[in-house]
Amino acid sequence: MSLPASSPFQFTADLGICRILNGMWQVSGAHGAIDPARAVEEMFAYHDAGFTTWDLADHYGPAEDFIGAFRRQFATRYGAKRLSEIQAFTKWVPYPGRMTRQVVEQAVGVSLSRMGVDCLDLLQFHSPNSQLPWPHPPWPETMTANQPFY
Repeated sequence: MSLPASSPFQFTADLGICRILNGMWQVSGAHGAIDPARAVEEMFAYHDAGFTTWDLADHYGPAEDFIGAFRRQFATRYGAKRLSEIQAFTKWVPYPGRMTRQVVEQAVGVSLSRMGVDCLDLLQFHSPNSQLPWPHPPWPETMTANQPFY
């Protein structure tokens, strides 16, 4: 099955996505054993059908690692220039504690490394405790492209 032509969506000026995201919570460990090689190969079938956008998280077990392996094999198979066809939206759910720039940068660095990217397409931050001290970022309307939000 291939997706209809209306499936791609221009999310931002420089990021097009698929309207249907591939959820990867099933790889979190509670749903049985996963053969990594087979999982990555199946990701190619999804991509080839038009499902190019992945929903994952640092706490979904190896989800970010699967994206990294998929991207490496995709670059080998199709060329690095086509890597922009893959979008990966990840999440970060930190342990309760003081939220400093160093804590944030370290967590983002882990995701960057696991996925083999220089920049995250999207990071959803889930605070387990809204009472934690958090530096106030600039409001989105005052930010420029590729400006750190913290």
